[in-house]
Amino acid sequence: MAERAGRGEPWSDCISLGACACSQTKDRQGGDVGSQYRSAIFYHSEEQKRLATERTAAEEKKLGKHVVTEIAEAGTWYPGEDYHQKYLEKGGQCSAKGDKTPIRCYG
Repeated sequence: MAERAGRGEPWSDCISLGACACSQTKDRQGGDVGSQYRSAIFYHSEEQKRLATERTAAEEKKLGKHVVTEIAEAGTWYPGEDYHQKYLEKGGQCSAKGDKTPIRCYG
């Protein structure tokens, strides 16, 4: 079995969650554009790399289109600042298409 992903799920289950891991639009998530919005699968072992490559190839075959999801070795992880944690639970901005909720500022 592949190594655990950190939340109790096998790593292979995490990459099997579906389309969110297999993007067809490079460096873009909705209206947000830039390399920070790229779709990527980061692996910690050759087994994880193999599983990610297989998953991406299967998704390409199913869709009949090229998938641009980057598969890269995981580097050092740095947690975000506390104020970035649980953003939506703290009343963060809605990302739903067409949402007209006014922008709120936190200070």
